[in-house]
Amino acid sequence: THMAVQENADAFSVVGEVTIPTGPQAPLAGREAIKDWLDGRAPYAVRADACLLTSEVISNSVRHAGLPAGSPLHITAAVYDDTVRVAISDHGHAGAVRRRQPDASGGYGLQILHLIAARWGVEHDHGTRVWFDLATPHSAGPSR
Repeated sequence: THMAVQENADAFSVVGEVTIPTGPQAPLAGREAIKDWLDGRAPYAVRADACLLTSEVISNSVRHAGLPAGSPLHITAAVYDDTVRVAISDHGHAGAVRRRQPDASGGYGLQILHLIAARWGVEHDHGTRVWFDLATPHSAGPSR
């Protein structure tokens, strides 16, 4: 299931953390951070997927969180065995994070997240936190 509760969160090793301002440049800043952090730690395809999904989740935050430009947006990347986990957190409480039918106004971001991520979830402890896991090629096969 894609809306799973985070498992083994403490077992992940953080490879990068940054707080950036919410606004039109946030998706680019998020992609650049993820690309740098995962360089040498994940295959190219996994890094590319992580950058795409980071951009989509940050775009959703910028568009739907109801926060003023410049509000903090926290990004974390971590690795564990054959999994990369990225989490994006904001202080927004304005809306539910849910997939919807795509149309001319959007709706593709969480659809893409659902299709690419091995698992993903949403937490509302202190604002909104969307996280996703990507399997590296070693973990995509049968379990060992």
